[in-house]
Amino acid sequence: METRDNDLPEPVNANVTREGSIQDDFGMELEPPEDGSTVQHPPNGGLRAWLIVLSCTGINALLAGGLGLLTYCLISMSNDTDIPSETLQEIAFEYLALIQMYSALAAIVMTILGYRVTIAIGACLLMVTFIIVSYLEGNEGLLKFLIYGPVAIGASFIRFGGFIPVLEYFTTKRMAALFLARLGAFIGSIVPVVIYIVMPGKITAKWRDVLRGSTGICVGIGLLGLTLKEPKLTMRDDESATFVQRTFGLFKKDIPKSALGSPY
Repeated sequence: METRDNDLPEPVNANVTREGSIQDDFGMELEPPEDGSTVQHPPNGGLRAWLIVLSCTGINALLAGGLGLLTYCLISMSNDTDIPSETLQEIAFEYLALIQMYSALAAIVMTILGYRVTIAIGACLLMVTFIIVSYLEGNEGLLKFLIYGPVAIGASFIRFGGFIPVLEYFTTKRMAALFLARLGAFIGSIVPVVIYIVMPGKITAKWRDVLRGSTGICVGIGLLGLTLKEPKLTMRDDESATFVQRTFGLFKKDIPKSALGSPY
């Protein structure tokens, strides 16, 4: 039995107007997406994604281990400098809190420069500061400036860079990927503690030598950071941009649109 087009039931929830927009039951017209407004093929797992997780796990482990060694060195400095042990303990406690406060700065830098450059900057800050601190003789003000400034900023850059890539490469298995990435931080922080408890009398290295040796950790963090490749979210009839740039709306011609409040 043949049916004519006029016999077909009309849509219940929407009608198409002459201009091509969609009109719902309430009389509101909804414009269809324009070219350049739809993301094509966002990443969700795969071999590259799990390699990214492995790199982030290593970065987090090295960072946690390096910060643990720095805390050990700060506590040990009282035997070789004229800085009181109470002051050194305060510095060791307070700079860890400052790492969280610098996250906003890390987000801005990562949005503009990407993760690899952000992690490289953080690793360089830690490495240079470790070397400078290893030669200090007792300048309390300079020590606080170096620990509260370059060390905390560098650690924040690295921590942020070892966290965001995992979110970008997964949409359905993020919890598992985040767990593995954060597991590296746990391992890196627990290893120095175990070594110090198990072999307290066998640790003969001075804090200055430990700090200088920790620069190798910074080099390892920088090399692992180079393995992180930023995913490009290609938009229809538009240039490619990173996920972070799209999220914060800081991609070339998107900036005026975001400022004016127009939808993208």
